[in-house]
Amino acid sequence: MKEMMLYYSLLHNGDWNKIKDSLVSSLDVDKLELNKLLKKLDANYITILDKEYPELLKKSIKPPFVIFYKGNIDNLNKNIYSLYFNSIIDLKDKNDTRNYLKKRFVDSYSMIALNYRNVTEIIKIHKKVLEDKVVLLSTSGLKYNRISSIESMIDKMDKDSNNLIITEIPFSIGSNSNTYVNSLRIMSSISKEVFMPKVLKNIESYKFLCHCIDNDTKISTIKNDNNNMIANNFLISQGAKDIKRKLN
Repeated sequence: MKEMMLYYSLLHNGDWNKIKDSLVSSLDVDKLELNKLLKKLDANYITILDKEYPELLKKSIKPPFVIFYKGNIDNLNKNIYSLYFNSIIDLKDKNDTRNYLKKRFVDSYSMIALNYRNVTEIIKIHKKVLEDKVVLLSTSGLKYNRISSIESMIDKMDKDSNNLIITEIPFSIGSNSNTYVNSLRIMSSISKEVFMPKVLKNIESYKFLCHCIDNDTKISTIKNDNNNMIANNFLISQGAKDIKRKLN
């Protein structure tokens, strides 16, 4: 069964629905094609049947059949708090994020999605506070040629690293909003809490919040100055934790 999951995950490049349909149809594994695909693969992997696979992710909606990764996979079963950004961040956002990291991540790891705007700035903040202990969630494969510093960081990851990068997409694809939003379900399912310093009112935020609700994931944010384009105050009114007064 593991071989079938791996084969169809490679063949369909992480497309969950296509993988499921192939598994349900019990189609035979083409051994030659599997070997070709494995030769192209530049990553380690675990299946949903392996002991390293997080229990929280198993219980989520559409858990990935295979997770491809570089770095220390044990980190995926640590306490994980996620940082969610979908807008350009300013100095105030950076300070809020730095304060949040100091309070929440003493014995934990944080997850950051690589498709965020200003992702390099977010990682810089993270590394200043915690040095490492980051789990990167890639929504477009394990290659990240767009930013050399991030690509270099990924290349240095090994099994003894404090860092980890994961994806359900084994072979790199271009930036795609659908795969980005779909992959965020992984973040919501394995996070103890998601911190959203600034959340725009758009369909991406709505879908991610739906993932958090489906997985009963806690959400924290900070009150904004009545900017109608920002959803922070609405989130607080609906039960999200307002942490600003606790951090300052």
